[in-house]
Amino acid sequence: TVLPFRSALVGAARAAIDGGDHTYVMVQPVAIAYPGLHGLPLGRQWRPLVAWVGDEALPPHLMAIAREGAVDVTVVFGEAVAFDRDGDRKRVTADAERSVRRMLAAALTGR
Repeated sequence: TVLPFRSALVGAARAAIDGGDHTYVMVQPVAIAYPGLHGLPLGRQWRPLVAWVGDEALPPHLMAIAREGAVDVTVVFGEAVAFDRDGDRKRVTADAERSVRRMLAAALTGR
């Protein structure tokens, strides 16, 4: 499951434009999927092991995954989108969320 994206995250892209010499920045959707554990498909019962949820700190989460041993990881990069001063934060956020959901589903199902 992918939690809803918050447009405030794209606000950081706008701040980079407003505070720098750039007229635009690229917003890069990325999906990280864990399709397998020890070479076997990762079923629903094991998904909580690899899920990074809510306010959980990233370093302990990554350490817990590393302790499990051989976890298959697939990283998929979507098409980067140029975001400028006139860009619509909510639209870019919604587009990135849709892209990540599609990429994650494809990575987990092999389709």
